[in-house]
Amino acid sequence: MPFYNKHFSHIYVEEEAYNYPLCFDILNCFSKSVIIKVDSYKDIVSRTKQAFSLQKKSKCLVIAVKKSGFLYDYSRFAQDIGQKNLFYNALTINCLYDCSYCYLQGMSSSANLVSFINLQDFFSETEEAILNRKYTNYPFVLCLSLDTDILSFENIVPYCRKWINFAYRHKDFIAEIRTKSTNFHSISGLEPTDRVLLAWTLSPNEVASRYEQGAPSPKQRVLAAKEAVDRGWRIRLCFDPVIPIDGWRELYTECVNEAFGALPIDGIQDATVGTFRMAADHLRVARKNRPEVELLHQNWEVRDGVVALPRDEQAEVTTFIKGLILKWLPDNHIYVW
Repeated sequence: MPFYNKHFSHIYVEEEAYNYPLCFDILNCFSKSVIIKVDSYKDIVSRTKQAFSLQKKSKCLVIAVKKSGFLYDYSRFAQDIGQKNLFYNALTINCLYDCSYCYLQGMSSSANLVSFINLQDFFSETEEAILNRKYTNYPFVLCLSLDTDILSFENIVPYCRKWINFAYRHKDFIAEIRTKSTNFHSISGLEPTDRVLLAWTLSPNEVASRYEQGAPSPKQRVLAAKEAVDRGWRIRLCFDPVIPIDGWRELYTECVNEAFGALPIDGIQDATVGTFRMAADHLRVARKNRPEVELLHQNWEVRDGVVALPRDEQAEVTTFIKGLILKWLPDNHIYVW
């Protein structure tokens, strides 16, 4: 049986990162790790001939300072969640979890996790964007966890806590924190605010166990979501991506009904539904990085540079899931990709 080092047994630190107190807070979490100075995080994650699947089993952490790219227009591969002034940021590169359908497998040759710690630069650019937003009658909406799962990482880097505190101070700002984590307790002591929406991704057990390696079970996620609602937070439920495996109708019927049945309905702001999609270029890289992941090697349809289910199958799946959710939420609280 192969032997792997524990995750974050080695931590790479950019020289400039030592200028930030958060760097030392992170290092204090890893007293037994080997610390290695580097000039740039790209020296670690941009190397050629890396073994992505092996790195997923023994991830290193890179502490870095981001130079640019503190805000991005909302990706066309993500859902329109009924908001204008919609943006996302990238606080980290890569994720603690190892979901088979994740496009991150095709964005980088490395599975090592990069954590950017110059948060004031993110805050400053976001403040400027709030002031200069195109639609002044609407809030500025920022997805904080689109390319990762920051709540799962909260005990190491308190991104959620810092952005929630940012939200307290900015009335024209809304943040979405999307997660599969059960780590709500790490922020449970904070005062709830309507300016932060906690969004849990849910799948049937059979889908989660097959395609969401390392993530907590759906039941555990629902329990975390319930704790959040009980403490006054508004939540979103995300059935995305829906993977139509054998028996998917029965599996998702049970998943949807169990989730909504376990949660106070008045605490659920809305729900989203989507199916598998990935940029075709990312899929080509992901297939090379992960030859063992059968989901990536299915015969997907390519439309406008995006791989996805065939249109008729996609419509069948999303219509069915939306129909299940309509038993719990009104139509204008359901967003379908």
